[in-house]
Parts: sequence; C-alpha cells; structure tokens
Amino acid sequence: MLSDLLFEMATAALDAADPRPATANAITRTKGSLEIGGFDLPEPPGIRIIAFGKAASAMAVGVLDRLGDIPYDGLVVSNHFVRLPPGLESIVAAHPSPDAESHRAGRRALELARSVPADHLVLYLVSGGGSSLMAYPADGVLLADKVRLIEHLILCGATITDLNTVRRYLSQVKGGRLGLATAGAFVTLALSDVVRSMPSDIASGPTVPSPTTPQDARRIVERHRSHFDAADSVLTALGSQQPAKPPSSPFVIVGDGATAARSAAKVADATIVSTTLEGEAREAARRAIEAVPAGQIGVFAGETTVTVTGNGVGGRNQEAAVAAALAISGREIAFMALGTDGIDGPTPAAGGIVDGTTAAMARANGVDLPGSLASNDSNTALTALGCAIIMGPTGTNVGDLWIIDRRET
Repeated sequence: MLSDLLFEMATAALDAADPRPATANAITRTKGSLEIGGFDLPEPPGIRIIAFGKAASAMAVGVLDRLGDIPYDGLVVSNHFVRLPPGLESIVAAHPSPDAESHRAGRRALELARSVPADHLVLYLVSGGGSSLMAYPADGVLLADKVRLIEHLILCGATITDLNTVRRYLSQVKGGRLGLATAGAFVTLALSDVVRSMPSDIASGPTVPSPTTPQDARRIVERHRSHFDAADSVLTALGSQQPAKPPSSPFVIVGDGATAARSAAKVADATIVSTTLEGEAREAARRAIEAVPAGQIGVFAGETTVTVTGNGVGGRNQEAAVAAALAISGREIAFMALGTDGIDGPTPAAGGIVDGTTAAMARANGVDLPGSLASNDSNTALTALGCAIIMGPTGTNVGDLWIIDRRET
C-alpha cells in the first residue's frame, strides 16, 4: 500500500516551496519603485544582498530575477557550493553544527551590514539552517562552547523555540543584532522552516527584536543542565546580554510549511489536519494517525523533536515512521514523514514511508522495530527494509511534511 500518490503529493509540496520563484514572486519592480511583499519602496541606487540558510543561493537568484539593471552586491551563506552570479560572495558553512566558516560568515555579514551606503537597500534573505550557517558568538564566548551547549540541548529534546532563545543571547548577529548594525534601510524575506513562522525563530531572528529575555535563555539552560556543565563564558553571556532593538522594517514570509501542505493536499483533495505539528516524534506520529478520519488522506506540517537516549543513527522523521509502522501494523494505512530539505538527522535519508505490512516484514527479516526505537536507530531499520526515503538535498527547507493515507483499498 506504499502509494505513488504520496510521493506525487510530496513532490508538489517541494515544488511549492521552491525558493527561487517564491522569492521572485514577492518582488515587483515598477518605474521608480520596488514592491516587496506588499510594501512599496522607492527604487534605491543599489542593493546589497545578505542571504543565509539552506535556501540562500536560490533565494538570491530569485531576487536577481527581478532587479533588472539595479546595481547589487552581497554575500550568500549556505551549506553547499553553487556557482553564483558575479558580485555575490559565497561562503559554504556547516550544518547542523557551525564551524569556522560559520564564524567567518557571521563576521562578514556584520561587516557588510555596517558598511552599506546609507542610500542603498539591504535585502536579507533568511531560510532554515541559518542559525548554524551564520554563527558569530558574543564577546568572550568560544564557538566550541556554544556548539557544545546547543548540541546538548538538541539531544535533550529541546524545542526549536528554546534553542533559538538561547542562541539569540550567545550571538553578535542573532536576536535583531544584525538589523541593529545595518547602516541603511533593510527588508527581510524569509523562507520559514519553523512552526507558526515566527520571525524571531527563523534563523534565530537576526533582523527582528527578540520576544524573550536573557533570563528566559538562562532558565532553558538550567532546565536541561543535568549531567552537563555549561562553560562559564556561556553562563556569563546569558546573564549579561541585553535584547537588541533594531529599527522596524518590512518582514515578508515567501513560503513555509503551510505553503507546502496546501500544495500537497491539492493533489489528492486531501485534508490539512495541522500545520503546527510539534512534540516528541514517536508520540506525535501515533496522535497524527488517529487524527486523520477513516477514508481520508491527512497532511501535516511542522517540526517534531527527539529526546535521544540511545546511540543509534536516525532522525525525527525516520523515528516517527518506525513508531507509525508499529502503530498501524495490520491496518490499511500508509504513513510518510520527510524533511523538506531532503535531510533527516545525520543520515542520507529525508525520512521514511511505511504501511500496515511493514511491521510484519520487519519480523520476517529479523529487523527489531521496537529495539530500533529504544536505541534511536531508525535509519538502520528503515534502510534494511527499503523504507527510507532518499532524495538528497532539495535546496529548500520549510520544516517537515507528513502524509497519512487512511483510504481503504
């Protein structure tokens, strides 16, 4: 019952979240003005592009599709090399944990923001993964200490909102600090990978004010500090950094999980059950299955978490698929879960697809699905069963997409 229809729906979702047309469609140039996401702006004598995230390259090209002869320059920070048009500097940095190039990218973005001519317009192009790809720690904080803390919080199952709250107070660019440093006017266009598309959570909100305080960040760290000692410099920064107050500026969402879900649903007249999918992946999978009415296809968008207790290899979407395989055993149900960026955890898979026969197939082939959940080894199990979804990096990132088919066949 592994339906081709589910893959067709997933393809439509990815097409709808294609960063290049999504960004280009948000910009209209008319004589003497630019309309960006409904905001009318005078045409500037030049534009500086500062793009960061997994979709940075495609978003930058989408902008150039609309600029015509307006002079431009800028920086593109992504996790993969793409040959860019002349005038755009490229930095390839690491994800999900930042590296030395991420540090260089943050420093370079600040330099470009501060040096832009006052009459030019800065276009910030923000997408998922930007928190890691552009990481310039607060004064006195070592990048290694910051990385160690964030990796610990991820293993503890901290939500993306909690992670970004902490990141904003350990950074010189996040939490509105990049916007505050900008010498001229700026507009932010964002391809959102976070639930509810809160601007402060997309790449940790470099151009918008933080809705949280340093005390909020410190409480999150304290809540997860069992068997972990944060570096003194990290705790000092969390206690001393104050919220940045960048100037008000247009912020435009060019695409998000809801965009992908709507496109997927149109393919099969399916029901969008939720675009705010959250929670522990295995538990969310069981709830999602029961939330889809019998005889229908349900679509979900969002981002779940995994509290890691084992030493296996997997990701949140693959963990959800294994949990779903056990929950739907013997039932006429198919379940697909995938990361729209084509990557699920530190694995080559984007997610997994299972149905009511998967658990029996696992038993027949000596694959221990309950054991794989206990050890967080979902990728090994799904790969052995041919149920892992391999698609490679997609060039977009709007969170996770789940499709559940409960039609009778």
